[in-house]
Amino acid sequence: MSQVAEETDTILKDLTKRRRSRSSSSSVDEEKKVSDSSSDSLVKIEYRFSKDYTHAEYIITFDENVDNVPKELICRFSQIKRLHKSLCDDFIHVPELPPSGMTSFSIWGTKLMTKSFLDERSRLLEKYLTSLFEQDRFVNSEHMQKFLFSSDD
Repeated sequence: MSQVAEETDTILKDLTKRRRSRSSSSSVDEEKKVSDSSSDSLVKIEYRFSKDYTHAEYIITFDENVDNVPKELICRFSQIKRLHKSLCDDFIHVPELPPSGMTSFSIWGTKLMTKSFLDERSRLLEKYLTSLFEQDRFVNSEHMQKFLFSSDD
């Protein structure tokens, strides 16, 4: 078995175990999740602007209890969009991806992104990726493995 396949197998087992432990929590825990849902997410997303402010890079970190996942994955929206398209090609009922150009604006023909645009997109991407990681069929897919372990754009 290749190293990537072994790492992926371990990741899948850890994510499945984490998801199952989350779903068996008590009703007290459920109340806590409603009030503080972002702190219980399997995925956290931050962003940084490019030097010319024409694009953003998303810094994805995974829950510390999930082993053998890259501690940090840095990607552009286009890579997440490519993941989404490949999942849609192979699966039905794929969670909705946030729109590409929600509220960016243009100055002298250069598309710029506001902080509020990127804050909202990051929040929506976090929700999107968390929903993917909560479903084995997506986590186990070849597309997700490529997304997690590929360094190209």
